[in-house]
Formats: sequence, C-alpha cells, structure tokens
Amino acid sequence: KLNKYLYCNEVSSKNEEKEEKVIDYKDKGIVVILHPKFMLKTKNAYSAQVVQYDSPIMPIKTSGEDDDSTLDTFISITLYDNKGNEVNVDDLPENVRPKILYNRSYHKYLKHCFFYNEKTQDLDETGITADDNIQFDGKKHFRCSTKHLTSFTAGNYYDPNKGLSGLAIFFIVLGVVLLVAALILVVIIIKKKKSRNSVEDIDKSKGNMELM
Repeated sequence: KLNKYLYCNEVSSKNEEKEEKVIDYKDKGIVVILHPKFMLKTKNAYSAQVVQYDSPIMPIKTSGEDDDSTLDTFISITLYDNKGNEVNVDDLPENVRPKILYNRSYHKYLKHCFFYNEKTQDLDETGITADDNIQFDGKKHFRCSTKHLTSFTAGNYYDPNKGLSGLAIFFIVLGVVLLVAALILVVIIIKKKKSRNSVEDIDKSKGNMELM
C-alpha cells in the first residue's frame, strides 16, 4: 500500500520557505513534518516526494513479545532534480530536517528510530535522533529527526551491539559463576591429589628406612 505526497519547487518568499508542511497519516498514527521549500533550496532540488508504504517483510520480531518489534510502516523521503534524478542527501541542516512523529496512543513501545541501510541490508540508527514525550496537537508523540533521506521506521527491537537484555545478562552471570565454581573444584581436587601423593611418598620413605 502506497500513499504519496509530491511537492514541486516554485518561486516563493522567505516566509514561505520557512513554513512547515504537515502530512498526517491518521490511520497509522504517524505525522511527517517538513520544510519542503527550504529543504529544496538548501539542496538545489526541484521536487520532494514522501511515500508511506507497508513493508511485506516486517515487522521484525526478536522475542515474540508485542513490545519487541519494529513497525511495518515505512516513510520514504526523497528529493529529485529537474531531470527526475534522485538527489543524494546525507547532511541536512538541523532546522530543515524532516521529523516523523508517532502518536503514543497508537505506538506505545517505540524506543528507536531506524532507516533501511541498503549496503548492510539491515536497519540502522545512524544519523537519526530520537525524542520521546513530544507534544504535538495536544498529544504525546515519539519523534524521529533525520539528517539524511531514505526510508524510515521505528521500533523496539533488541540490538546486540547496544546492550544485553536482562535474561541474557542473567545467563552470562550464571555461566561465569558456574565456570568459577568448576575451576575452584578442579584446584581443590588437584591439591588433594598432591597431598595424597605426598603422604604416600612419606610412607614409602619410612618403609624403606625400616628395611635398612
């Protein structure tokens, strides 16, 4: 399912360039806020396209829990030149960066903002800022702000590079404790064996002395 928004560059005043454009996907609980004219002028682009679509390969589940997944709804933001070629954008100034807001009434468990990294073919958080409890239209939202343009989503899946879950930490600690206990047991057994061998050697020495 695709939902497109297209904005073309036109001659405008400075006040118009600073105006926000709000795209409200009410059925998804998602709001996209842009400064299209300012963004186009900054990157010398001709048009901007925003596409909302549902990915057939999402959501990503990592533990089977409802609060541990990534949304299957993506927001794609792209700039084009006057020939229809995509304009690569990876360093937008902070004052013109797109903001994607997720209504907390719809999306309760979001903690991370992601984009789909085509090079790694995985979700990535680089270049995106996440802010919680943002007020918009009298409601609380989770906000993602990005300095580059591509396809974006949000979620709460476990990233092994950023930390360990409580269960994982428990098993690691348990493993370390068992390993230490096993090492102590081995040391005790070795010491007892050495002590036993020493006693046997002393007994043998005494026996030899008596025979002499």
